[in-house]
Amino acid sequence: MPLLFSEYICLAIMSFPYSYSILGLVPGIILTFVVAGLVLYTSLIVWEFCLRHPEVKDVCDIGQLLFWNQKWAWWVTACMFLLNNTFIQGLHILTGAKYLNTMSDHSLCTIIFSVIMAIVSWLCSLPRTFDTLAKAAAASAFFTFVSVLLAAIFAAVEDHPGGPDGAKWPSLGAPTVLVVPAAGTTFVSGMNAFMNISYTFIGQITIPSFIAEMKEPRDFPKALWAVTIAEVILFSLVGGIVYGYTGTQYNTAPAFGSLGNEIYLKISFSFMIPTLIFLGVLYASVSARFMFFRLFAGTRHLGNNTVIGWVGWGGILAVTWIVAFIIAEVIPFFSDLLSIMSSLFDSFFGFIFWGTAYIRMRKADYGDGYITSRGWKSILGLVVNIILILIGLLFLSAGTYASVESIILGYEADSFGVAAGAVVFNPTFWNTVARLEYRNKTLTKLAGGNALYGCYGLAATIFSLGIIRDAFYERALRDQPSHPALESFLSQSLAVVLVACGNILVLTSMWALGVTGTYLGDYFGILMDEIVTGFPFNVTGSPMYYGSTMSFLGTALWYGKPAGVLLTALVFTVYQIALSFEDPFTAEIYAKRDREQKAKGRKGQ
Repeated sequence: MPLLFSEYICLAIMSFPYSYSILGLVPGIILTFVVAGLVLYTSLIVWEFCLRHPEVKDVCDIGQLLFWNQKWAWWVTACMFLLNNTFIQGLHILTGAKYLNTMSDHSLCTIIFSVIMAIVSWLCSLPRTFDTLAKAAAASAFFTFVSVLLAAIFAAVEDHPGGPDGAKWPSLGAPTVLVVPAAGTTFVSGMNAFMNISYTFIGQITIPSFIAEMKEPRDFPKALWAVTIAEVILFSLVGGIVYGYTGTQYNTAPAFGSLGNEIYLKISFSFMIPTLIFLGVLYASVSARFMFFRLFAGTRHLGNNTVIGWVGWGGILAVTWIVAFIIAEVIPFFSDLLSIMSSLFDSFFGFIFWGTAYIRMRKADYGDGYITSRGWKSILGLVVNIILILIGLLFLSAGTYASVESIILGYEADSFGVAAGAVVFNPTFWNTVARLEYRNKTLTKLAGGNALYGCYGLAATIFSLGIIRDAFYERALRDQPSHPALESFLSQSLAVVLVACGNILVLTSMWALGVTGTYLGDYFGILMDEIVTGFPFNVTGSPMYYGSTMSFLGTALWYGKPAGVLLTALVFTVYQIALSFEDPFTAEIYAKRDREQKAKGRKGQ
């Protein structure tokens, strides 16, 4: 019960006033009850599934069972599980930095506060046991309850609201409260607000772990009902009261910034400190244990206080907090970070998994005729759970689009710098990770010793990062001015040729190399029998990089954007630097393979 309360009674409650300001008070409260009902229903499905499969220990086991008991499904679920946890860590770094910024009156830049928050959280994560977890969870939920309650009371009794920077009271007039969404509310902002509400409720990812630890798993629905009733009342009241007194134009996310009285703001925000630390530490510890137990399985470092064990534990935690810090800096907007987490992970862990689980359980109970076995009840159950799956797909598609678009809009004039950062980050990331894999087999170990799965996981990550980079690049072009010299017929014709040739080079090189050859399989020990010398490698030794550069330049010329040409120059420079590291390293990998084969040949003679 304490762990369940600590998961739901959390910082994200303070996004409700912002969501209500976008959706309108009545639709916002209705959606609060609807989402709560859906999460209650799906949580009961999780509970039933866990009772049927007592061997299930976590959501990764469920992922494998749902998708034909395939090991790849376990690893895909595990990747989403770890990413979800790391995003939550990033959320707490972001909010912790905002808190320090608020309390210090901006005496330091926010990035320094983020570093401080990450270091403090890493230190608090170092203990390897969960002995005091329940007590800490109860304290976290209590302090969060006090914090949001104080925020609601202060909003009601203060003279006037506060507001975001650049829109402080009374610059936008008297606070206005909308019963329904304002005319002109965009799909992006509406979807963003809806997913903020959904994120706060959706927590089924941890339920299998909670049930596995319960002495009486059949008592779980009692705790679930208690938590659901408490959260619906608390979320609606806090969201409605704070929004009602601060209005649409002075709302912030989290809503502490909506308070106009600095003392009230600091007092209510300060009660959130235990939660800022505890929940981030909790998810970091869960991720670290998940990886630590697999990396050191069967060794004495797992259960003993060895130097290697502690260095490994601290190193894993450091990696999770570094990635979380990067996430917090890349997405420095509270509501957008909640939305991207909701769209990417809650789509599966909140809806798709459990609609699928219901259908599989009913098919196991009644066979192929499960659709009509119980009359209208069977048909209604099937329809409801198909709708759940469709809601999950809506989150994953439209929700992700809205989240990314909102993040891009949040950067506005900074979009050029963000695009440049993404261009530099991507090859730096994959070269660093690939070299770690080659030397330590880190990804292979995490993939259960299967190098192929590890390579596929890295491939999916690189591909996803490429999509995000391209979205930032496209947004940067839209924000920058055009130049007449680049809008001529000659320039447009050259753009078409460059994009066409660039895509041919990229696609044919992927076809020639395959997935593992394209996505650094060499570093996993998955080597090709011989070097590919046919097209497009008889045109250039690095068709992927040069083809990508040509596509970037062609896109810049097509839109007539000088800024795009500058970004393309950066792309070319970064790729050349990457090649200066990759080519010698890859050559040495194959040279080592050849030496080993020759050595084996001599021994066989």
